[in-house]
Amino acid sequence: MKALIDTDAFCKLGGCGLLDVVVRALGAELTETKRLAALPHMLRKGALARRLGSLREPLQRLANGLDAAPEASATWLDRILAGANDLDPGEAQLLAVTADHPAVFLITGDKRAVLATGNVNGLPQAISGRVVTVEASLIAASGMIGINEVKRRVQPVLELDTALRACFASTDSLEGLKNYQADLVNRAPAGLLWSP
Repeated sequence: MKALIDTDAFCKLGGCGLLDVVVRALGAELTETKRLAALPHMLRKGALARRLGSLREPLQRLANGLDAAPEASATWLDRILAGANDLDPGEAQLLAVTADHPAVFLITGDKRAVLATGNVNGLPQAISGRVVTVEASLIAASGMIGINEVKRRVQPVLELDTALRACFASTDSLEGLKNYQADLVNRAPAGLLWSP
C-alpha cells in the first residue's frame, strides 16, 4: 500500500480517468492504492450513487478493483475522533492509517478534514507532506499529461465540485488550481500538504 484515497477524491479523480495518472505522480501504482471498505456499497445505492448518475457504474468497477484500506490502530483513531469530532468515521480511519504507515500518501477531497488535522495533537507531524488534495493531484496530472488533457478529462466531474468548476471555467485553469491549493496550504497546519 502506497496510497489511500477518500470517497470524494475517488469519485472526482476516478470519474475523470485521472486516478492512475495521479497515483503514478506519487510514485505508486493503482494496485497499491486502497479505498474505504464501504465505498463499493456506497456506489451501489444511496445518495452518492444517485448524485453520480452515469459515472456510478464505471466507478463501481474501479472501486471493486481496489482493495480496502487496512484497519487503523486504536491509538491514532481514538486520538483523531476525540480531537476532531466533526470528522466522519471513514475520513478519521484514513487519517489514522496514514499516520500508522509513514510511507503512505492520503489523497483527499475533504478540505474540512484537512483543516481538522490541526485539532489532533501530533497528527500534522505524523502525516506531514503526505496529504494530497484533489487540486494538487490535478496540478501533478497536468505536469504529466498537460493541462489541456486534464481540462478535457475533468468535464464529466465538474458538477461534483464547485472549486473545480471555478478553476476550469477560467482561461488559466492551472493558475486557478494553484490558487486554490495555495489558499489551502495557508489555512492547513504547516507542512501538512504534499506539493506537486
